[in-house]
Amino acid sequence: MLVGGLGVSQTYASVARHLVQSGALLPVLEDCTDGALPISVVNALTKRLNARVRTFVDWVKERLSSEQSRAADPLVA
Repeated sequence: MLVGGLGVSQTYASVARHLVQSGALLPVLEDCTDGALPISVVNALTKRLNARVRTFVDWVKERLSSEQSRAADPLVA
């Protein structure tokens, strides 16, 4: 619906980057954000962490650290 011009949303730069670059979305209220949105990965505390969960957590950490190391403007590739 946002791409059709029907609303305002806050999302992660990595999700909207290609839409902003193509002109399908327009950033608004850029002065009202510090550019950081929290992400939490929560799992049950057990002695042994499931290998699939560990793989996913490692992937999320890697993905987020690479996103943070991009240019100062998160909407610029």
